[in-house]
Amino acid sequence: MGPAGGGSAPPSSSTSGGDAGGSAASRQLNLTVTWYSSRTIREATAREKELEGTPADVARKDLAADPTAYEVAVAGPDLVELGKNMDELKEHSYLLPKTTKEKLTPVSVSFQREKDKVLPTAIIFSFAKTTASGEPAIAKNEKGVVFFTEAGETPVKVQFDLSKMTDKLGTDY
Repeated sequence: MGPAGGGSAPPSSSTSGGDAGGSAASRQLNLTVTWYSSRTIREATAREKELEGTPADVARKDLAADPTAYEVAVAGPDLVELGKNMDELKEHSYLLPKTTKEKLTPVSVSFQREKDKVLPTAIIFSFAKTTASGEPAIAKNEKGVVFFTEAGETPVKVQFDLSKMTDKLGTDY
């Protein structure tokens, strides 16, 4: 199973099923875009590992540490449509806070694969949490962020409502 943990989108994610490209001949993609570094998603992933037989202490070892980057995952049955070139994906992807309108480019892009699978099950985009000057890349009072990626003729654009991305410990992004 991919990083989204199933067919329904959790509160901290959105699903994009819109037109995959600009032409009428374009086919529609069914993707799930998830704020992968959120506690909610990380806890769900740990629980999924436990249910698959991983000991709880091993499955939950990474939950105590705060992620060093914001991670957004794009998952779906046919990620080949988004391309195979991580450099192209990195070059044509960003997070855009609605308040500052300053594009945050990914520091890395990686493919996630299930054991014994050739095709990726998810593409993970990692964004720095701080700017070069040490300021938060996304302000605490930010209400929304747009995630965008494009490879070839396939654009994916999802809006995250950060004001709704909370859990028992506070903000969850």
